[in-house]
Amino acid sequence: MTDPLKEPLLAINCALYDPDFAETIKAIRTEKERYSDYTQVTLLDWAYEQANRDLSDKLPSADASMENWQQLIDTIKANEDVYGNIVILDVEQRESEGNMATFLYDGQVIIGFEGTHGTPDWTDNGVGAHPDVTDTPFQQEALAYYEAMSRGTCNA
Repeated sequence: MTDPLKEPLLAINCALYDPDFAETIKAIRTEKERYSDYTQVTLLDWAYEQANRDLSDKLPSADASMENWQQLIDTIKANEDVYGNIVILDVEQRESEGNMATFLYDGQVIIGFEGTHGTPDWTDNGVGAHPDVTDTPFQQEALAYYEAMSRGTCNA
C-alpha cells in the first residue's frame, strides 16, 4: 500500500528550499486580504506565484536544476485537488535564512524545516555531532518553533 502523504510531503520539503518562500507566502496572503475574506494560502497558490517570478537567477538553495524546479511546480499545478488543500498556516525564516512552516492537509498538521544548505547550517550540524552538545542553536530554534505551533501560535 502506498502512503498517500508521501508525494505531498516531498513537495512541501522541496518548496521550503525556495529562498523567497516566506516572503512569497506573506505577499500572497496580503494580496488575498485586499480582495476577500478568504485568506488561506495553499501550496497551489505558491506554485502559481512561481510563474510570476524570474527563476533563472534564483534557484532554490538546494541547488536543484531549473528542470527539477519546474517539474515540482508543474506537478503541484497538475494536482490541484491535492495541493489546493495543503494550507500554509504559518511560515518563518530561521536565523540562518532557512524556512520553517506549518501546513494543514487532510486534517493533519505538518511542520517542516528547510534542511542544510549553507555554511551556517553545516557548522551547526558539526557542533551537534559533538558528544557533549545536547542542543545546537538551530535545534533550539526549531524546537521553539515546533512548540509554538503545537500551542497554536501562528504568525501567518
